[in-house]
Amino acid sequence: MSQLLGILHGREETFPPALLNELNARQAGVHGESITVSSVEALERSPYRLLVDRISGKVPYYRSFLQQQSWLGVPSMPSLSLHSLDRVGLAQLALQARVQAPPTVLLPHQAHPPGVEGDDLGNLAYPMPWETYLRQTGLPAALRSARLGSGPISRVASLGELWGAYGRSGDQLMVVQPDMSDAEHVLAIVAGSHLEVLGYDPVSVRYRPVSEELLAPTLQACQRLLQLADFNLTGLEFAWHRSKLWLSDLHLTPDLEWWSLGEEAFGRIVTNCAQELIRRTAEAERQASDPSVSKETGRRARESSVSKRPKVKKTRTE
Repeated sequence: MSQLLGILHGREETFPPALLNELNARQAGVHGESITVSSVEALERSPYRLLVDRISGKVPYYRSFLQQQSWLGVPSMPSLSLHSLDRVGLAQLALQARVQAPPTVLLPHQAHPPGVEGDDLGNLAYPMPWETYLRQTGLPAALRSARLGSGPISRVASLGELWGAYGRSGDQLMVVQPDMSDAEHVLAIVAGSHLEVLGYDPVSVRYRPVSEELLAPTLQACQRLLQLADFNLTGLEFAWHRSKLWLSDLHLTPDLEWWSLGEEAFGRIVTNCAQELIRRTAEAERQASDPSVSKETGRRARESSVSKRPKVKKTRTE
């Protein structure tokens, strides 16, 4: 009997159907389908063995569905745990992996969150050590949302400019980092044991040819990060700045459209994703059918899979 794999996606036109076609054409005991969610409620069991998530970062209703499925023992890819990461968490992960990350300082909300008053913030230092922040980041600096992903960036050249930009941030959580507006960016898409390394423009949000000299340091940084966390089906963004490679962002739903990647890169990502999903579905089935296979065994198997030396390819723009 085939194991059922479900895909949650938004308005993507090429990657979800191509992945489903690849999975089902292999006849490897896994049947993939696009999910229709009519309700989210407590259930005794799930029909799915594994879920692919391409949209829940934008739709909280879907994220609740994935959380509910996780209680039933159904994992999702990318891992749900990555949704809790912010820029400080990403910098912490980089530090633990011995990968360079830009100095990142989280700032408290400029405006109190709803229901919070000044008396509730007795544990918060006042005044904040603004000069220390800028000594860590240097000038010019960048003020941006603490949430991962692309978004507006305020570049500041003085403490006064930082205060002004911070004063307009309202109740958003913000971080201050060094200004890397002149950096060259690279995005590494993780697809099973394969890494697709692409040049990336964070302003136009488009891929471009990658510099040959950035391939080796990007591969080395990814290997270290993959030993600490499961980044499958995400994009690890790096910035080449002042002769160093910095981990600058994490894309939970990188652009995987055919016309963005080009035919060769698209085909490699689809093929390797399908292989990884079949492997994970088989592993989930073994754990479900054999009580002697513990969660610890499954965890070790996953760690082993992500620590394998990834194969790296650079994209070719067409």
